[in-house]
Amino acid sequence: MRRRPTIRDVASASGVSMGTVSRVAAKSSVVSPETRHRVEQAMRTLGYVPNIAARTMRTNRTKIVGLLLPDLANTVFLLLAKAAERLLGAEGYTLFLYSSERSPTREIEFLELASRYRMDGLIVSLSDETNQSVVEALSKMECPIVLLDRDTPIRADVVFSEHAEAMQRVTAHLIELGHRRIALITAPLGIRPGRERVLGYRAALRDAGLGVDEALIGHDYQTSKYGFSKALEMLRRPVPPTAVIAGGDEIFYGVLRATRQLNLAIPGDVSIVGADNRMLSDVVTPMITIIDRDMEQVGDTAADMLIRRMNGEGGEPVHVHLPSEVILRSSTAKPRPDVV
Repeated sequence: MRRRPTIRDVASASGVSMGTVSRVAAKSSVVSPETRHRVEQAMRTLGYVPNIAARTMRTNRTKIVGLLLPDLANTVFLLLAKAAERLLGAEGYTLFLYSSERSPTREIEFLELASRYRMDGLIVSLSDETNQSVVEALSKMECPIVLLDRDTPIRADVVFSEHAEAMQRVTAHLIELGHRRIALITAPLGIRPGRERVLGYRAALRDAGLGVDEALIGHDYQTSKYGFSKALEMLRRPVPPTAVIAGGDEIFYGVLRATRQLNLAIPGDVSIVGADNRMLSDVVTPMITIIDRDMEQVGDTAADMLIRRMNGEGGEPVHVHLPSEVILRSSTAKPRPDVV
């Protein structure tokens, strides 16, 4: 059998030291482009494949980062993952993507895998930040962690998105248009986005001197199925809401399905506000007013924070707050005079 080429062979063929070959294999930024090109060409010619196990034993680093997300079918999360992978890949890290399917049990399984495979760092979005078993397991991890939009007692860096202020603005916009029965369907209160969106919604009603109809607030699940069923329930009431705010990407899709099933015109019969899904809101007719977040910016920020920690940067946990934008479009209008 043909002998497998070694790092020594690559170093000899490219005229550099074995240390330089190791740095090229690890995608270190300290190697000049000319030297990197020469070494990579030698690797391809020889058919050299780095021995990851040997590198791990030598450096005590696996160059693997875990990304835990609630649902990989969600476009918002895929945009985040794409941005994080791009930045981490440029630094020589492989991204291990894992879906919890919104299950705390699967989240604990992921953390066990992360420990077993000695991942160098984690980016984590919990499905329920109040689950003590998951929080405890996460607090025992020995690698750097960046949390995504979650409030926990864990000593970790966090990337927060702004939710309450944007929700307050869009609710106030609907009130200014003349809406008084405004429904909100959003994420569970067990995660920060759900709590913050409900707070912003309540604040807008309070500032306008309006009471809160608890029957017009839904926050049980963060799925399209829930958005669909909850919107149907609300819109079939004897006195239905004249506007519905979908506080989440999947919920948004479910609400649109419900309006279509009921043959409701947007905004003639009901005004609709969506969240997060910029692509869907751009292509439906009419174009949908949304609360928008730059999820690629979230992914970039989380990856950059994690890379700094994995490179040895110390200090107190860093909390970064990223803005949300309210994009007003033609799916919101004054309610019909006969239904006000």
